[in-house]
Amino acid sequence: MGMLNERQRNPVVYASSRWTVLTLLLGTTLLLLAIMRDYLHVDESFRTFRMEAARIGRLPPGKPPNVWLLNDMREFILYARKGVEPDISVADAEKLHDVALSFPTPSNLFNFAKALAYLHKPEEATVWIEKTQKVQPQEFDRDLRAAWESQARTQPAMAAVKWPPLEKEAPLPSVEAASKPGQK
Repeated sequence: MGMLNERQRNPVVYASSRWTVLTLLLGTTLLLLAIMRDYLHVDESFRTFRMEAARIGRLPPGKPPNVWLLNDMREFILYARKGVEPDISVADAEKLHDVALSFPTPSNLFNFAKALAYLHKPEEATVWIEKTQKVQPQEFDRDLRAAWESQARTQPAMAAVKWPPLEKEAPLPSVEAASKPGQK
């Protein structure tokens, strides 16, 4: 067996010292451990947030997790708990924009559109509502519209936003029509 390997003489493409490989392995292990540590903190904070949102139990108000690497997850939990106030700053609106782009959930898109309304940018808020309508079912849009209208009664900035009309969905074919080819 050794004779065959000697005769083939496969060229060495890349050679490195043991210290380089050990350093890379150690760095990768430390990074993985830091991510695992952050994830456990984020998971605990997110679970607490879900309990708060569902109003289960009597928990003290949660705080965003203390993380080293998973900053986007921290911002997501922070702005999910914080909500949007009429006196939102431009810096907070930019962070909320980043959160809405990273995690395009209905609540994040709703909160960002609300922030734009409070910053007196009703046209941009309408654009974001249209984006939300394109990716969400109509039932969600109806709920979103009802929530917006109830808040617009007390917030003139939200009342200034023109709500885009619903796009009509094409009806789905019935089961009988689909099983009988050639008939309309």
